[in-house]
Amino acid sequence: MRSNTVVLRSVLTWLHENARRVLSCSIETRPNSVPFLQTEQNMIDSREQSEQHLLFSTEMGVCGIAWTPVGLTRFVLPERSVALTEARCSSRGSRCRENALPDHVATWVEAIRNYFQGRPIELNDIPLDDAAHSVFSNAVYRALRCVTWGTTTTYGALARAVGSPGAARSIGRIMGANPWPVVVPCHRVLASGGKLGGFSAPGGLSTKEALLKLEHCSVGSLPLFDSDG
Repeated sequence: MRSNTVVLRSVLTWLHENARRVLSCSIETRPNSVPFLQTEQNMIDSREQSEQHLLFSTEMGVCGIAWTPVGLTRFVLPERSVALTEARCSSRGSRCRENALPDHVATWVEAIRNYFQGRPIELNDIPLDDAAHSVFSNAVYRALRCVTWGTTTTYGALARAVGSPGAARSIGRIMGANPWPVVVPCHRVLASGGKLGGFSAPGGLSTKEALLKLEHCSVGSLPLFDSDG
């Protein structure tokens, strides 16, 4: 019994002293292997490196989009200059030429251009890469995509639609952080009483009012979900 204990202690001592070297060798002898687990930061870095962006002309001016294989990561309304638009749009990824766009991205661009020509285009078919946002924010963005062309809702009504009555201010902050204006139509969210509320995208409230006018949607019209704020 004593000899077995001595042997066991010897084995444990050897493992303790050599574990790091054994693990190191096993990794070095498998150069094509990848760690089973990726850290969250590695996943974010991988997404950013795979991201591409494009600047393209519309009736409203030069807009920008950025995307990953998952979907759209940003949509940028025209800034005061093309350089500013690209600065808001660009990332660690590469800029794509319009004549080299993947077919599905070219379809997104065409739909957005049609929207700015005043056509009643819904942009809900454009997939979003929403991994960088909270579960609650994404629930709000999904609900907002149900507010169709030419209609409006309110911050309070949107809060109730996602099961969080009384969270109108939180909804306002989420609208302010929306990386996909127009595609996720935060311009259709009004304050109580039909007031414009806020708009953090380039151009501020003037842009919000212009987008509503483009959709023939008068400020003060009834919201989609209910009639009060």
